[in-house]
Amino acid sequence: MSNTIASLRQCMKITFPPVTLQLLEEAVKPTPDFEILARILGMDPVLTATVLTLANSPYYNAGQKVTDLNRAATILGTKEILKIALSISYQKHLGEAFKKHGIDFFANWRLIVWSAIAAELLAERLCPDLSDQAYLTALLKDISLLLMVCADPTGFKELGHHGVITAFVPGQLEAERGAWSADHCRLTADLLDELNISASDQACIAFHHDMDSLDAHSPLTQCIILATRWSELELGTSGNPASVLHFRTALQRRLDIGPEEMDELFIRCAQRFQSMLATLGIEEAPHDDRFYQHSIKLMQEYHFLASEIAQASDGRQEVAAIIGRHLRFIWDVRRWELALGVPKYNDWELFASQEGREPARLGTSGSRDALPWTAPKSHSFPIVTSGPFLGELRLPRQGLSQETLRLLGLYVRFVSQNYEHFALRQSVLEAKAHTLDQLPVGVARLSPSGAIQEINDRLRQFLGLPGDCLGRDLWTALGEGKDLSRDSQWDSFLADPGATSLHKIFCLYKGEHHDTDACVYLAAEKRQWQGRDEILLFLEDVTLVSGWEFKALKQGEFLEKLVKSMRDSVFTIDATGRITFASPRVAHLLEKNLFQLARPTSVHQGAWGPEMLAGAPAPVEALTPGAPGEQPHNLEFVFSPLPKTPGGQKQWLVVGRDITTVRRLEDKLKRLALFDGLTGLLNHYQFHVILEREAQRSKRTKRPMGVLFFDLDNFKAVNDTLGHQAGDDVLRAVSRILKARLRKGMDYPCRYGGDEFAVVVTEVEPAQLMHLAQRLHEAVSQHFEGRLGMSAGLAMLEAEETPSSLLRRADKASYTAKSQGGGCIVWSGEAPMP
Repeated sequence: MSNTIASLRQCMKITFPPVTLQLLEEAVKPTPDFEILARILGMDPVLTATVLTLANSPYYNAGQKVTDLNRAATILGTKEILKIALSISYQKHLGEAFKKHGIDFFANWRLIVWSAIAAELLAERLCPDLSDQAYLTALLKDISLLLMVCADPTGFKELGHHGVITAFVPGQLEAERGAWSADHCRLTADLLDELNISASDQACIAFHHDMDSLDAHSPLTQCIILATRWSELELGTSGNPASVLHFRTALQRRLDIGPEEMDELFIRCAQRFQSMLATLGIEEAPHDDRFYQHSIKLMQEYHFLASEIAQASDGRQEVAAIIGRHLRFIWDVRRWELALGVPKYNDWELFASQEGREPARLGTSGSRDALPWTAPKSHSFPIVTSGPFLGELRLPRQGLSQETLRLLGLYVRFVSQNYEHFALRQSVLEAKAHTLDQLPVGVARLSPSGAIQEINDRLRQFLGLPGDCLGRDLWTALGEGKDLSRDSQWDSFLADPGATSLHKIFCLYKGEHHDTDACVYLAAEKRQWQGRDEILLFLEDVTLVSGWEFKALKQGEFLEKLVKSMRDSVFTIDATGRITFASPRVAHLLEKNLFQLARPTSVHQGAWGPEMLAGAPAPVEALTPGAPGEQPHNLEFVFSPLPKTPGGQKQWLVVGRDITTVRRLEDKLKRLALFDGLTGLLNHYQFHVILEREAQRSKRTKRPMGVLFFDLDNFKAVNDTLGHQAGDDVLRAVSRILKARLRKGMDYPCRYGGDEFAVVVTEVEPAQLMHLAQRLHEAVSQHFEGRLGMSAGLAMLEAEETPSSLLRRADKASYTAKSQGGGCIVWSGEAPMP
């Protein structure tokens, strides 16, 4: 390692001029000397001018223009000037060196600058006396990695570092130790120590990637670790916006500060970062990689919206509907096309918006390049995480502002993460308990010692066991103490590691413990699942079968009779997936290959093919062809290996449960959770969700919003004289009036309760809100020919007002209108208007 340090030291002297090295020496002093600093800067007039430019940036807010170093030192302090000068010189000369080797230094410099600024701001809270030291340490922590580009360019390329070499990747430190006998953290600490540049204690640099053991380090080291990770997340190298949001939230808790203080800290870091980039002429990262341009509240809102995708249960059609609903409600985007794929299986679908209806499926394909797009690619957002390309969203060419496109880019990043989770979800479902309960024979999973770990209902009933039988010895439960002695074959099977299976028939005779004579066929097989040894046991009553030969010849026919009564589809397949037995419901599939004719509706862990039969496959939901003239069936397949007979072929039992009805019920329940069952308007709970969301949006966009609250005059008389059915007809008629006269995607009507209605009206001025209320008042009066009217209250959202306060004011105004005879519209805090 000494040779490596010598090479880095030599490369450092070649790369940096005396000015930079002298600035380093001065920076590590407890009290830098301004006279020495001024003399060092005097050696480089361009550096001096750049320092003064940054000192005059909006971030430092000097009040008046700073024209010389003395004035700058008076306003900012010697240490701040020194940090600025060192950062500028460091960037300038490393940038020139990187250009020679074809590496984008600006991308790396952005990470270095953010981490240095962030480390200082974090240290101001965790270890205030060491804030300057935190900045310097974060600035220098990766210097050996940067110099190694020059010192060992060949070895550096062989390590496979991506373009942003200062962004940490898994396995990086291990690869560096193999190439250089030490990772860059240790090399930096030793290099600075040898040059007598004690930027910090060595732990700060040696462990600056050690997030897993954060609490084990000193406060200063914690600042460096957190700042390093923060820079990688905020500048998009992780590609995961949810990670950014989680990190900011965790950082707020660690600092023990409130949301406002966290926002202030974040804004300070971002403003200073952007000021330095602007002064040095460094472009910011692409818009999609600037997570720091988005507030925590905005990212939380998009994270919450996109999380609905991960919970979708009705395939990609539902995912497309969710995305379309978000586009319409938030940005009023009503025309779009969306490709969603499962790349592993070359399975792609293309959807397009339909006004007022579920998205249309334009086509499917085995290649995303062959999808029948009709929309141009002018506004295109890829759906991709760190893995393969998952889809694409295309929007119309005209009518979208740059700000809208920027926000849509962030939203699609969250969509990408949740769509990936949606696609992988069904492949990680646990199958064991469900499989055991579906089999038409008694089945149990045992420990290597023969204790019951799982058991299906059929076997529990046969053995007469209680529900809490887990952990009991199988043979004891089977009959020991019930006229059946301990079986030596069973004990030998458990004790012999070489014995992988056991097949036997034994009889239980009528007596004190059994109502009738019963002969039982037992098959047990040892196996490994998820790294654990276990025994899979099948138990079948064969009392009615005459003779062993008959049993051997007719076992398949016997099992076939059992499954005929099952509502589920039952198959047996061989190791290639060929269907060797099929219950009557799916007899048309016999001799066909299950893996070729059925298509999974979503991604699952492992392959969809014969190779997935190894181990214990999870349930898979797949679209399966129906009989001639029938629609395909949506079946959930559960696989279970069958015991191999001597000289026979290995086979698997497949049970297919039709879940179409379940999916329809889930859709109905979702709708009931959002809408009022009588009127089809938003229900009381969902109205408050919309009110909260639109109030936040109004405050963020500075676009006004208001609330209209009203109830029906003389409605009680309708119920009392004509009956509740007539009252329901009235409420449905009012719902139709609201839907016909309100703006879709901008106004949100709700049945608040009884004959009370409320409307959230967005992007509206007071005069417009009054005009809308008058139109509704006239429509209700005309429709019911004056027999019914409405008492309405209006309120506009005020600057610091909460959504609940806004609603109370509108409600109170409606009550005022009612109390003064009804049939009028009242502004909150004002007299009624006819």
